[in-house]
Amino acid sequence: MFGAGARGESYDSGDDFVPPWRRRRETTARKRRYILARKDTEDGPLEIMSPTDSLWYKMYVQNFHILEDDLLQSKFRMRFRLPYNAFLELAEKVKKDDRFARWCGPKYNNKRASPVKLLLLGSLRYLGRGWTFDDIEECTAVSADVHRCFLHKFIDFGSTALYDEYVLTPVNLPEARSNMREYTQAGFPGCVGSSDCTHIVTDRCQYNLKNNHLGGKSSLTTRTFNITCNHRRRILHSTQGGPGRWNDMTMVRLDRFVSGIQDGSILEDVTFELLGYDQDGKVVVMKYKGVYVIVDNGYLDWSCTVPPFGVTNDVDEIRWSKWVESMRKLSLIHI
Repeated sequence: MFGAGARGESYDSGDDFVPPWRRRRETTARKRRYILARKDTEDGPLEIMSPTDSLWYKMYVQNFHILEDDLLQSKFRMRFRLPYNAFLELAEKVKKDDRFARWCGPKYNNKRASPVKLLLLGSLRYLGRGWTFDDIEECTAVSADVHRCFLHKFIDFGSTALYDEYVLTPVNLPEARSNMREYTQAGFPGCVGSSDCTHIVTDRCQYNLKNNHLGGKSSLTTRTFNITCNHRRRILHSTQGGPGRWNDMTMVRLDRFVSGIQDGSILEDVTFELLGYDQDGKVVVMKYKGVYVIVDNGYLDWSCTVPPFGVTNDVDEIRWSKWVESMRKLSLIHI
């Protein structure tokens, strides 16, 4: 018996018969997939470049002289936004985390895994310089899709494991005392840090979310974070990102650190003294419980958020406001 094939061809419908289109598919060898390749001569063989042959691998992964050259270390820090020693430590932490198991083993799905240090460099360049995945693919010979998958894991790793390790939020007097030292010396006893909202530009915002992410401080779409740091510019706490349209009053309500100070759930064991006037106008020492943070005038009128005076003609209040602003700006200038 003869029947019509899937491509208009006649074939015998016997049990041992294989259609011609299937025979062609089975005999055709699958071409090897690659990212970068080159030919030394016009008629020479095609040489497929592996990630270990890429520019970044030879410059940053296999170049052990970076640790011996100050110029190379300076260039690396400028390009990837962290020192080379910190990069090596971060790579070791990534290798030990289960989230990156598919890249840290020798093979994944019978395929050789990409070098994890190259993937880490790609994520750092994407976050620090705003490169596209296609740009990173060109420098690493690793697929853009692989870099994209790694970046999602790295962001999750950074917001959980790295955040818990490096962002130490004070919750009691011994932890708060070291952060209050500079403020006490400057005349602000009881102040634990400076708080402000920071807007991070997101160029690839979805169109249906664009209006919510257009804030008043920028014509670009942004994500906003309320960050608290001490006078040494060490971050003490950060909220999760919110739309750029959310202002300081909204973000501080979502800040567990500042809200915890306000409701007395954290740092309630801290006490400090301030000078004040009694009913007779005499200067007396007044004791307070808890702590506060210095902010700008966009925050809620809470007892734990101390802004400068908005409008005043009093010379002492103007001088005090300038002093508050100088302490706050010095703390937040590099965030």
